[in-house]
Amino acid sequence: MIELGLLSTKTSFDIAETFAIGELSKRQTKELIPAGEIFDVTVDNNTNADMVWVNNAGSAANIDFAIANVGNQPPDDFSISVNSAPPSAYSGQTVTFNVTTQAIGTFNSALTLGCNDFPEVMTAQGVEIKRSDFSCTFNPASGSINPGSSATVSLAIPPGFPAEPFSFAINGTSGGTTHRVKVTVTDLGLAGSVQPASATLAVGASANFNVTIINPNAFAGTVSFLCNGQPAWIQCAFNPSSMAPSANSSSVMTVTVVSVPTGAMLSYPPSTRRLPAQRNRVLWSVTFAALCLIAMAMISIGRHEKLSAALLLRGFAVMALTLVLAVGLVSCGGAAGPSTSANLTGGSGANGSGGGGGARSNPVTGTFTVQAQSANGITNLGTVSITTQ
Repeated sequence: MIELGLLSTKTSFDIAETFAIGELSKRQTKELIPAGEIFDVTVDNNTNADMVWVNNAGSAANIDFAIANVGNQPPDDFSISVNSAPPSAYSGQTVTFNVTTQAIGTFNSALTLGCNDFPEVMTAQGVEIKRSDFSCTFNPASGSINPGSSATVSLAIPPGFPAEPFSFAINGTSGGTTHRVKVTVTDLGLAGSVQPASATLAVGASANFNVTIINPNAFAGTVSFLCNGQPAWIQCAFNPSSMAPSANSSSVMTVTVVSVPTGAMLSYPPSTRRLPAQRNRVLWSVTFAALCLIAMAMISIGRHEKLSAALLLRGFAVMALTLVLAVGLVSCGGAAGPSTSANLTGGSGANGSGGGGGARSNPVTGTFTVQAQSANGITNLGTVSITTQ
C-alpha cells in the first residue's frame, strides 16, 4: 500500500522488493493519481513489466516505467570463479584451470588475468624453489577477456617440487580493482631428474648428464627426450633418444659447446690503454697551464728580487724543459704498452689484430631445460647450466 500523493520519480516503495519508479511523467501523476488517495499496486504479467492499479476501476491505464532501479543496487563490479576440480600432477608437468568471469551491475570493461602467491620451498636435495620458478600461461594468450567470458589458466610446476599440496592465486584485474581466487594443486612427486645440474666447458668440449625416469606413471607411452631454450652455442644429444618408461630407466645426455658465445653475450673490462689521443690532449693542456703559472711566478720573483732578464729567461727555460720532458715520457709510456683488446664477433673467437696476445673473455653461462615428451604432454625434468669462455 502506498499513498499516491507522495509518489514521485525518486520515491521507493515495497512490492515484495523495493523499487523506484523511473520515467513517471508529471502528466500521469496529475491525471491518473488523485493526490492523497491510497491504492493497491501490483506488477502485471506482461513482458513490459508495467505496473497496473488493481482496485481503481476508473483507471485502466498502465503506469509505464522504462528503467526499474532496484533499491540499494550493488556498485558496478565483476567476479571471477574457477570451475575446475583441484588437479594433481607430477613436478615439471602442467595443470589447467577453467576460469569464468561475470559482470555485476553495468560493468563492461575488459579483465586481465594473472597468477601470484606461489610458495617457496626447499627440496630434500637442498635446492631452493622460488616463486619466480612458477609460470602461468593463458588462453587467450593475452590473458585479457570480457565479463561473461571464460578462459583457461595453465600452471607449469617447477621440476623437483616435493610431493605435497600447494596453493596459489588466480587474479582478475580491471582498472584499480583486483579480485582473486585461491586454488590448490597436489604435487605427486618427481617424474624424473637430470644430474649433474651444471658444468664448465671450453669451446669444443663436451660433458655427459644422466637423465633418469623416476616415476613411470607420470608418462603415457614412449618417452622422447629433448632440450629446450639452449643458446645457439650449445648442442644436446641423447642416447637413447627415446624409451619405454620404467622406474630408474635413464638416458645419457651429451652437451657440447660448439662455438664461442657471440659478442653480444660477452662483456669486457674497460681498457685503460686504448685512449691515447684523449689522454694526450689533457696532459698537454695541463702542461701549457703549468708553464703559464711558472712564467708568471718567475716574473713576480724577478721584480721582487731585482733579477736580470737573462737569469729569469734561463730559469724559465730549465723549468719548461723539465716539465715538457716529464709529460712526454708519461704520454709515450701510456701508448707503448701492448694491446690487450680482442674482438669476438659471430662466435668466430678470433683475436683482434695488433698488440701482444689476446684477451680472455668473461665467463658466459647458458641455461636450458631438459624435457620428456609422451602422449600426455611435455614434462620438465630439470634445468642445466653450462658455463664457458
